[in-house]
This record gives sequence, structure tokens and C-alpha cells, in this order.
Amino acid sequence: LTVALATLAAACGPRGPRPVEYGHEACDYCRMTITDPRFGAQAATRTGRVHTFDSIECLASYATAQAPDALRGLWVSDYAHPGTFVAVDSATFWRVPAGAGAAPASPMGLGLLATAIPASPAAGAGVVGPMRWADVQALVAREAMERRGATHAH
Repeated sequence: LTVALATLAAACGPRGPRPVEYGHEACDYCRMTITDPRFGAQAATRTGRVHTFDSIECLASYATAQAPDALRGLWVSDYAHPGTFVAVDSATFWRVPAGAGAAPASPMGLGLLATAIPASPAAGAGVVGPMRWADVQALVAREAMERRGATHAH
């Protein structure tokens, strides 16, 4: 009975991303207010709960910490069409450091953004990409380890 109820609850949950209340919702990872629709992200769990994030970095950190079968879907905002979400497996990712091209810094500072098409959103020195979702997860994990190492250096 418990398995049947869990399956039914998951089937009733959202199948895709939901509208985000920019300026009112907090990121489910870092707790910052989600304000910029160019960088938003979402994750749906197997139970149907949708988590919202202010950046690709927060989504990647959250997703990496979950059990492999805990998530049903991951989406990122298409930088070229703010507030329009694309599945991470269909997105192309870019890292645009501050001062490179016309793209503003992402909310968490890594300069990560996503597009639905594999065309660079900003030309300039230092732009890294195209990247796939696995590359983004590895980059975010590496950056987190480097930050932890810098704060623990003696």
C-alpha cells in the first residue's frame, strides 16, 4: 500500500518546471532570493516536489548531493530567453568570467549560464564552453573543493 501511494503521489506531481516567483522565492540551496530569470534553475524529485534555485551552481551542488534515483528532472533557464526552462541534458553550458563579453556575473559568481542552442551567448576572452551537464557538475565540485582547501590552509 505504501509503495502504491508513493507511486500515485509521484504520478500526480509536476512533469516539468513550474513558473518561478522572481523576487519572492528563495533558492533551496543557498537561501538567496531568486531575482534574475536568466540564471534560475529547478529540480523535481521522484516524490513530485519542485526545488527552485538562483543559479546553475546551486542546482549542480544540490543535484550532486542527491541519491542517483531521487531526482526526476533538472532544468535551467535559457539565458537567451530568460525564465524559459530547458532540461539540463538538452542545454549547452558556458562559463563567462566577469569582464569577458557582455554577460553579467551569475548570482553565485562562477559565471555559469545555459542556452538551449549551442551558440555562445557572449564572445570574449576567457569564455569556456560549450560544456555538458556532467562538465558543469565536475566544475562546481572542483570549485567547492578549492574553496574549502583555501579556507582550511594553514
